[in-house]
Formats: sequence, C-alpha cells, structure tokens
Amino acid sequence: MSDEAKKHQLPVIALWCVMLAFGGVTTYMISSATEPGIQRSDLLIFAAGVGCIASALVWFFIVALQRSVWWSIILLVPLLNTLVLPIFVRYYWGEGTRFPAFLALVGIAGEVIGALRLMVGTTPSLV
Repeated sequence: MSDEAKKHQLPVIALWCVMLAFGGVTTYMISSATEPGIQRSDLLIFAAGVGCIASALVWFFIVALQRSVWWSIILLVPLLNTLVLPIFVRYYWGEGTRFPAFLALVGIAGEVIGALRLMVGTTPSLV
C-alpha cells in the first residue's frame, strides 16, 4: 500500500463505528416496523437505505475529525451540516470522502425504492 493510501486510511476503531452504525440503524428500523402488511423485502430495502446513510454520516464525521475539529463541529449541527457537507465532500474528495459519498447515494436510492414500494403496497414480492 502506498504512503498516500495509508494517509487516508481509517483506523480500525473507526471502521467498527461505521459498521455498528449501519447494523444498529438497520436493526432498529426493522424492529420498529409494526404494520402487519409490510413485506419483509421492502422493509429490508428501506432499512438498509437508512443504514447506509447513517453509516456514511458517521464516516464523514470521522474524516472531518481527522482533518479539523471545526469541520466535525459544523457537521454536528443538524441543519448546517446539510449545507456544509457537499462543500466538505468536494473539498476532500481525494482524501477519504469519495466512498462514503457513494455509500450515501446508494442509501438514498434504497430509501426511494423502499419508500415507493411501501407506499404502493400492492407490488409483487421480491422474494
């Protein structure tokens, strides 16, 4: 592994935090669904999308914390982070924000697909 790649590599504890964020949010979303008519595959797609977004946010926060304390403080403010996060990702695109940005896009796509399938309700089962 090159020195440049090692410089942008996340520590092992940070990767565990990202995985725990995905697993915890996905599990919570699945266990909190109480409506009996929801198909399991639709719920899994929706919950995995929310989990992807949550793990991407944790990843962005860890990268921001590695860069500057000010970036991480700004990303903790609820509405301000929506405005500042695209600037942060664009500024540090080659320094560790590329993969969590794609992870967030996959999560948004999963949420849209899952939400549409949940709203329609009469779609055929995926499995």
